[in-house]
Amino acid sequence: MLQDGESVSGSLNTVVRLGNTVRRPMHNWTPTVTHFLEYLGQKGICEVPTPLGVDEQNREIQTFIPGEVALRPWPALLKTNQGLEIITRFVKQYHQAQADYIPPANATWYVPDVQYQPGNIIRHGDLGPWNTIWTGDTLQGVIDWDFAEPGDPLTDLAQLAWYWVPLRGEKGWREAGFEQAPHYQQRLTVICDTYGTKLNKLIEAVLYLQILEMKRLEKFGRKGLFPWVLYYKRGDLSEMEAEYQWLKAHWSALLN
Repeated sequence: MLQDGESVSGSLNTVVRLGNTVRRPMHNWTPTVTHFLEYLGQKGICEVPTPLGVDEQNREIQTFIPGEVALRPWPALLKTNQGLEIITRFVKQYHQAQADYIPPANATWYVPDVQYQPGNIIRHGDLGPWNTIWTGDTLQGVIDWDFAEPGDPLTDLAQLAWYWVPLRGEKGWREAGFEQAPHYQQRLTVICDTYGTKLNKLIEAVLYLQILEMKRLEKFGRKGLFPWVLYYKRGDLSEMEAEYQWLKAHWSALLN
């Protein structure tokens, strides 16, 4: 758990805990994300940080959520069906909670050219274990909503499947702490049954998302736009391509 006065750096931000708050850098999309988080809080979604304004150093202030971040190797719970059910239920609940949400007319997202369309939800955008906080078997929080953007609900669920099954080949499951390859189909079925969708639709959505993310990374990374240029330079594009090819090669086996 992050201690009072300590800071931690991710791929995008360095944040610091001060008492029961977290101070985060401001970005041009921060007001839009703040509006959405406030809405979720009003709808009773208690696992998201509560925005508390801006401090004297022009840093965003959010509530600190106590617990342990699910870094690799994963906590044992995340390698079980129970862990998948918990995070999938959260996704379903926060999707349902935003049924009548409409972003502000001047909404700005981290992706420069994305626009809200009727029927969209606002998806997390970086829905990996590293952005969740746990106490034992309890999901305490889902943090780091900087990459939130309008999209199809199934795309959000696809990101969950990509990162949490994980659909990343041997390197992915070993880094997560599995001693042997996970039962991919079983874990995918847990997600589908908990959320309420079909396996073939979910896998198709993962492939769609992987292509979308690769196109964005190449487009904006080559242009030198922040934050994609950081990910482009560290080689994320080749890693995504390998994961995409792995899923294409295992498509049939996952459906049978």
